[in-house]
Amino acid sequence: AAVPTTARLPPKPTGRPWVALGGDALKALLSAPTLAKTAHFVLQAAPHRPVAQELPTEAAPDRTESVDNSVSVITSPLGLALVVPKRHAKRAATRNLVKRQMRDALRRRHADWSGRQLLIRQRRPFERQQFPSAASDALRAALRAELDLLFAQAAAR
Repeated sequence: AAVPTTARLPPKPTGRPWVALGGDALKALLSAPTLAKTAHFVLQAAPHRPVAQELPTEAAPDRTESVDNSVSVITSPLGLALVVPKRHAKRAATRNLVKRQMRDALRRRHADWSGRQLLIRQRRPFERQQFPSAASDALRAALRAELDLLFAQAAAR
């Protein structure tokens, strides 16, 4: 009897498609140019580094295998900083919801921003009268729509 063969699937990527930024990298991003602005959010990004800084200057290593067999893609991960001030979202449940929605919006578009350093910052609170529950579906939908608009504005630039 023939043994069925299984197709090999590529390995699933593990972890996040970005690296969390803090400290000096966050301070540098706070003064970075603004890419997009909505009623509640600001998207800032560090300028691209010139390619010359990424190229090695040391001597090329000796290779015994064919160049065609040794191609590797080196990409730098996306750097991400999220800022949700306590003065704009008093309850921890609200701050966590906002950050989850920020990460989700970026997860849907991370390929467009690979190699960049981004800061998504909440700049104004959501009205408590309009969204009384910290984790309501209405607040989740409003966050998602506004973050989609933020990234659409940034992509258009």
